[in-house]
Amino acid sequence: MTSIVPAVKLTEQNYLSWKTYFQGRMMSKGLLGTITDPTTTTTDQKQKAMGILIETLDPSQYRHVQDNYEVTLAYDALKTHHEPTTKIDRIEVSKEWAKLTWNPRQESLPDFIHRFDQLTTRLNEVGINETT
Repeated sequence: MTSIVPAVKLTEQNYLSWKTYFQGRMMSKGLLGTITDPTTTTTDQKQKAMGILIETLDPSQYRHVQDNYEVTLAYDALKTHHEPTTKIDRIEVSKEWAKLTWNPRQESLPDFIHRFDQLTTRLNEVGINETT
């Protein structure tokens, strides 16, 4: 029996998880090249890839891709919007780090570790290297 993994829909809070899910979905369909090397892909492959991208978006994210019909342009627009690059992003991630807590009554340890790992990845992406 195979287990069904729930689809990850991109929101304002889950870009890293969505990015991994989306890339895995593209790999499983043999379409990752539509993003990594679009010059070698067919129009049909690009349309399928764009369909997958739209299927993995929360409706709140449509505004970032609504005028793009090329999957590479749409993916780049999402990447530009969601990847942290400014001092404000560094401050926001730092504030999240400062507020990070674990309440064992409300959250399992594996869930907390996942949140912790995601936050440390985000810290590294904005140029903050936290040491223990």
